[in-house]
Amino acid sequence: MILVPAEKIADYTRRGWWGTQTLWDLFVRHRDERPHDEAVVDAPNRAEFAHGAPRRLGWQELSHEVDRLCLVLLDQGIRRDDIVVMMLPNCTEQFAVYLACLRLGVVVTPVPVQYREHELAHILATTNAVAAITFTHIGRPGQGHASAAMFIDLARSHPALRRVIAWGENAPEGVVALGSEAAAEPTATQRTRVLAAETAAAVTANDVVTICWTSGTEAAPKGVPRSHNEWQVVPPFIIEAALLQPQARLLNPFPLVNMSGFSGAFVTWLMLGSTVIQHHPFSLPVFLQQ
Repeated sequence: MILVPAEKIADYTRRGWWGTQTLWDLFVRHRDERPHDEAVVDAPNRAEFAHGAPRRLGWQELSHEVDRLCLVLLDQGIRRDDIVVMMLPNCTEQFAVYLACLRLGVVVTPVPVQYREHELAHILATTNAVAAITFTHIGRPGQGHASAAMFIDLARSHPALRRVIAWGENAPEGVVALGSEAAAEPTATQRTRVLAAETAAAVTANDVVTICWTSGTEAAPKGVPRSHNEWQVVPPFIIEAALLQPQARLLNPFPLVNMSGFSGAFVTWLMLGSTVIQHHPFSLPVFLQQ
């Protein structure tokens, strides 16, 4: 999905502002150079706000999860230029979702975990999203919000929403449940299938990666699409201002659903080959180096 006019792309490319490198290209470089180095780390108190125990994933381990998630997307008929809604708290799974989707040209529209039917109905109607990716429950055990069930209910009034995909226990009927096999190393045959799909998608640096949402303080939230090139403009300023070095360790307290979170804790992570430590998303921003 390319939304920027061709003449603008040509102009920005000629000026050297935009290039041909995708975010997936950045990931592959670090995965191949340092497969066993730590890539993403869950908050130690993950169990207080998210499904499952905290995890620490190396670049190769994360790559396996991306391959597996790509297979799920393909099995569910989700392809290039389709839009999926992602509702997840700050967790390692977010990185796998973003990477799998941008690899295949699937557009992610991430939403805050506080959103409910009112906000989501507007987003689903605006984007015609074909799938939602979430947890069965978000929040403390026994007290959390039944996110997957909410999307199943929303699908009844939004026929474009064909699939609800979720990690977690007790998945309601109609949910595509992701179990422990989602983290297993893919077979050679499965990797070949994913590579073929990646080649067929032929994603460029001008394809849209995300549709993020404004706060909607004065009106309904507005979706803002950004491509690989558009996202890669901001992190160099973050890196320079914070004097960040390659392979720095970054603490991310931003919700990984908005401009600040995605620029600072995803694209900057890819540019530096950093380790991102996820944090509860209601704290002040901090960048750590080690």
